[in-house]
Amino acid sequence: MTPSAVIEALPEGPRERPDISGRGFDMIGSFRTQALHAALDGMRGSADPWVLVGLMIAALNAQNVRVDGDSNAHYPQRRPSRRLVAAAGLFQDGEMALDEALLRGAAVDVLKAVLSCEKNATNSGDWGVLVGHIVKADDHLPAMADEDFLKTLSKPGITKAIKAEGILPRNTGKEMRRALMDHVGQGIWVHPAARFQVDVAALNATFAEGLVPPSGADDDDGDLAHDDDTELEDDADAGALADSPGTDDPAASGIELDEVAGASPDLAADQEDDVPHGRAESLAPPSQTPEEFLRTHVEFVGFS
Repeated sequence: MTPSAVIEALPEGPRERPDISGRGFDMIGSFRTQALHAALDGMRGSADPWVLVGLMIAALNAQNVRVDGDSNAHYPQRRPSRRLVAAAGLFQDGEMALDEALLRGAAVDVLKAVLSCEKNATNSGDWGVLVGHIVKADDHLPAMADEDFLKTLSKPGITKAIKAEGILPRNTGKEMRRALMDHVGQGIWVHPAARFQVDVAALNATFAEGLVPPSGADDDDGDLAHDDDTELEDDADAGALADSPGTDDPAASGIELDEVAGASPDLAADQEDDVPHGRAESLAPPSQTPEEFLRTHVEFVGFS
């Protein structure tokens, strides 16, 4: 077996399974979206219009917002977007209806059309979580202590979940799932990853990064620096060097001598360029394939 084949045959380290599987995160996304929409529905009759305006601004910053329509404009069949339907109810004959109930309902419909926590292209990202936090969508999350969701947790994931509830770990994941379901009973248990928890530091960092004004290249007088000024300064420096007294002492002139050839580094580099092509190639180390390099530098014991 060749050394390269030995390296390729080395087994990879064990891959640790994440706490929650992809399907588990998909379920969390659906739970959060349903809770977010339920919380928004609860605001229809009493929401402050100015609050809805603020939420609308947040929603329109969501990563899934597109100018050409909302999430249900093309699937499963072509139909008007919910944003267009809401706008059609508000704007008739070029005027806006000033009915508060109509305004609230239209605003909620547009928010629901835009905001989503689904793990697909409609995901609103941190803005969806922020709106869910503001409207207390956590109160609308469903119970998650059931076999369908808990099976998406890895053994380390379910172990963390039961420890957080004060339950002693069991030998198998199945036993721990059963222990958690028995502990919760008819109550509502929600996985922490499903809650609408805002990362305040990350949010503030996003604002700080996005709102930094562009760095100006202007000088103190507000005028851009010109290349002509730089060239004049270079000419002045060159003239000063030309007028300075000469010296025969290389050390006094600040020029370093090559330790071997007694020439300055720049001159030594020029002389290296003058080496005949054939001799330069003879000085270079011979090229080797990776396998030849391994055979030369690595000793493999116990392999034939």
